[in-house]
Amino acid sequence: DPTIGYVNAGLQVLKHAMNELLPVIPHRVWPWLLATAVVVGGVLLFLTSTSGGIPSKAAEASVESAESAPTVSTSQVRQSDLTQFLSISGSLVAREEVYAAALIDSVKVERLLVEIGDTVSAGQVLAVLDDSNLKTRLAQNTVELEKSEATIRQSEAAIVEQEAVLSEAREAELRGRKLRATETLSKESFKTRETTLLVANARLTALVESLNLARVSKTYTETQRQEILLNLARTEVKAPAGGVVLAKNVTLGQMVSSSSEPLFRIARDGLVELEAEVVSSKIEQLRAMQAVFLNMGPNSVTVGQVRLVSPVIDPASRLGKVRVEFPKAKGLRPGQFVTAKIELRRYEAVVVPATAVL
Repeated sequence: DPTIGYVNAGLQVLKHAMNELLPVIPHRVWPWLLATAVVVGGVLLFLTSTSGGIPSKAAEASVESAESAPTVSTSQVRQSDLTQFLSISGSLVAREEVYAAALIDSVKVERLLVEIGDTVSAGQVLAVLDDSNLKTRLAQNTVELEKSEATIRQSEAAIVEQEAVLSEAREAELRGRKLRATETLSKESFKTRETTLLVANARLTALVESLNLARVSKTYTETQRQEILLNLARTEVKAPAGGVVLAKNVTLGQMVSSSSEPLFRIARDGLVELEAEVVSSKIEQLRAMQAVFLNMGPNSVTVGQVRLVSPVIDPASRLGKVRVEFPKAKGLRPGQFVTAKIELRRYEAVVVPATAVL
């Protein structure tokens, strides 16, 4: 303590002074000098006894300064590989949607074979429509077709017969012409033979036209039959492509037609994409094939890639659309809102611990 040191030094000076002055000081002054020494000694003793209980202001300031000083540690600066990401958010949508609709009019739904969420293959039957009316029309068409074929056979037989009649009429007319030249045959008889030939020829022409009409009628009946058979096939509503059924817009017994809304909505091949909107200042940094990391929960990340960056910016919102494709994975459902990170670039930089930055 500095105070104790000062007191000790004072006592030493006082002792030395007494040793030097005693031989020359008169005897009458000694009592006064002794009294003064006693007083000075008492004051010094008092200061000595109290200096340990009351710390000096300089000591207090020194302690406070030591306690408030920060702890300093060092760390080595190093080169490290860094990755720059862009965070995006949006809804999951089907990459491509296909529709299964009724292709015939005014028919009733008899059976429904799939539900929402089912995985279907291309050509699989999804629903069956009522075909009773079409089967009746098919039976009637079969009768009409048989009648047309019978008419054709009759016409062909009549033509063969009429061709024979026409051949006889031609021979008779030729013989009559020769007899008429020798005036062996009367004019009236020859005229009759000419008329018979004309009638036979006209009859043959009519039969040929009848045959042609029967053939046209048969062709029309066959066309109707093809249409009926096509509509019968359409009573089975089939999936145009494989995928996952997203929506079913029909109930059992409902009347449907070709103008109705599609009966089923299917995500082609079950592929789901993220459709996000990015500000125009950031969309220029995006390219196809950039890696995208979709957080699906604790310790679950699905990796995809940018498939499409829209070349158009919405003039109202100043946002552009980005499509991110992902492999088939459980938990990806169209309509789900998700967040993801697009890897923009990788680079090297000098790094320091985060604790070193104030």
